[in-house]
Amino acid sequence: VLSLPKEDFNTQLRRFETAFIGRAGRVYTAQGHVDKDKKPKKEPKKEKETLPTSVEEPEEPTDGASIEETSADGQSREGLGQTIEDMLATEQTKLRDECMLLLEGVPVLKELSLERRKEIVKAMSLECFYPNTPIILQGEESQNFYVLKTGTVAAELYVGPGKPFRKIKEYNSTCYFGEMSIIKNEPRGCYITAKSPVQ
Repeated sequence: VLSLPKEDFNTQLRRFETAFIGRAGRVYTAQGHVDKDKKPKKEPKKEKETLPTSVEEPEEPTDGASIEETSADGQSREGLGQTIEDMLATEQTKLRDECMLLLEGVPVLKELSLERRKEIVKAMSLECFYPNTPIILQGEESQNFYVLKTGTVAAELYVGPGKPFRKIKEYNSTCYFGEMSIIKNEPRGCYITAKSPVQ
């Protein structure tokens, strides 16, 4: 499952609304309507923290002793570190490309420009869930918007003590969920549970 934090989802939604206002003249949102003549409020841009992409090497011993570490195939520690970084970069690129293809299959996001989809992909993170693991809990505060990469999840409603959950809907690959509670700024309306291994 690819998850998009609430703040990033709202930012993309506002941009989409602004573009729509420019074309249509008026748009109705969860907060009311906006006329073309009025400019929507811009949210201050948050700077994201960037995580380091490499591991810091420990300091060399200062007592004059030099330890040359090599791997089983004779590769030096620096060469091995570079190889690992190259492999990680390749995997990140593959994952980013897969995410771009996945977003093209999502009807709500398909019409966005390539640049906007790239922004969304940068903000998303990959999460994995085992079968019968809850992804969203009914009543919790909405935090993320999800796009299902692989697997099956079910939306289920808790109806009361001693009663079985009522199944509302099942989602498969390229389906998305979690957007309504973010748009309406309401607690989650139902449980979303993994029914198979999910990414």
